[in-house]
Amino acid sequence: MSVASAATKRLPPGPRGLEIAGFFGRGGFGDTLDFLNAQARRHGPIFAFRIFGHRVYVPTDPELVRQVLVVQQHRFARAAGSALLREIVGTSIVTAEEPLHRERRRMLQPAFHRHRVARYAEAMCAAARETAGALRDFELWDAGDAMTRLTLEVTGRTLFGSDVGAHAREMSASLSGAMAAISRLGPLVEVLPPEVAGLRRHLPLPVNARLRKARADLRTIVLHLIALRRAREDEGPGDVLDLALAARDERGARFDDEALGDELATLLLAGHETTASALTWAWYLLARYPVAAARLRTETANVCGDRDPEPADLPALRYADAVVSETLRLYPPASAFGRRTLEPCELGGYAIPAGASVVISPYAIGRNPRYFREPERFAPERWFGEPPPEFAYVPFGGGARRCIGDAFARMEAVLALATLARRYRFSADDLTPIGIASATLRPARPVLLRAAPLARRSKAGSPAGVAN
Repeated sequence: MSVASAATKRLPPGPRGLEIAGFFGRGGFGDTLDFLNAQARRHGPIFAFRIFGHRVYVPTDPELVRQVLVVQQHRFARAAGSALLREIVGTSIVTAEEPLHRERRRMLQPAFHRHRVARYAEAMCAAARETAGALRDFELWDAGDAMTRLTLEVTGRTLFGSDVGAHAREMSASLSGAMAAISRLGPLVEVLPPEVAGLRRHLPLPVNARLRKARADLRTIVLHLIALRRAREDEGPGDVLDLALAARDERGARFDDEALGDELATLLLAGHETTASALTWAWYLLARYPVAAARLRTETANVCGDRDPEPADLPALRYADAVVSETLRLYPPASAFGRRTLEPCELGGYAIPAGASVVISPYAIGRNPRYFREPERFAPERWFGEPPPEFAYVPFGGGARRCIGDAFARMEAVLALATLARRYRFSADDLTPIGIASATLRPARPVLLRAAPLARRSKAGSPAGVAN
């Protein structure tokens, strides 16, 4: 008897009729997330609905999420939406199926081991210092633009040992446009048969042009940098590109330029886009919650004194780390992702047929009052108490496909926050709610903040500066 045949229940409760239209996010990707969040609160641990006869299941209970990502992972493949991302980055650890995903991950994993990530911390500190040094006192500061430049600098130094090039800003803009387009198409592609969804690629649509441009911009950069590195006669700087060039699969084969280009394009996209969004939301939340911002400033002053944070300070920057955790709970980089069942299975007592879509939303789970008290409130201190249930907090996904760069992103965010918070108090003229523009959770409008310089302590310990 199969797992699915043991289940006695069929379709779980869920939205019906016109309610289902909310899944398509008529006002943007944020509306899709709000739909998932509202339905999760209303219907409980798993809900489902039909679109064009296709079944979509949304588990929100941590144990059911664990079943999908770990226990029964072999019963699921990446959903159709990953094909959209593949049009930008190619076939990589984010878009590949097994066994290719497992093979690529094994080859890249050494570049993201704990000791290796620690070596990248100095590049993160240097980029954060440069960002802080470029601020002008009391002038409006576009947090999103600044965090994008910061994370591009870090990604360029750690991936390639150099800047990603003068055209990186244009590349970032084209990627943002492409991700916004993917966010619009994703929910629709998720419920269409793959052969129907694939027809879109052959139509003269603006979205196709955006996706092609984004891929071309990424490929131009990474293939150029691969060629330069291969031409070197001296030893490379020991960055991710060096390690990837030296990596071998189980047969002893190395990456060819096409495969390596796809992997580096993925890391370049994920390494700056999602971290820049998380940092932008962190500054927005800190401006809205001045008590939390003050506590962050106090911690950095106590830990660092008159200097900027250094990699050795990371264990002591506990509140900064909690700010990152709380920001990722509210605005997780993997805000929603899908799987498609390869065979019948069972979730929560319900029989899930082969070919169904299963959508997991860390955004909705992280805002669920079942697992987080006052879930809409930004409260970094919650991370000093009892931890949430396992798989109630999955901002980077989970299981074998958990983001390979999660430790890298967290370290970068902590050091950036602590460096800027040590020097400035940030406030906003406009703190009205901001919508979400894309699947990478880019804010729908600029986050504009004023940077007031903080008082500095003199060597004798007395205040020196213009603000405190």
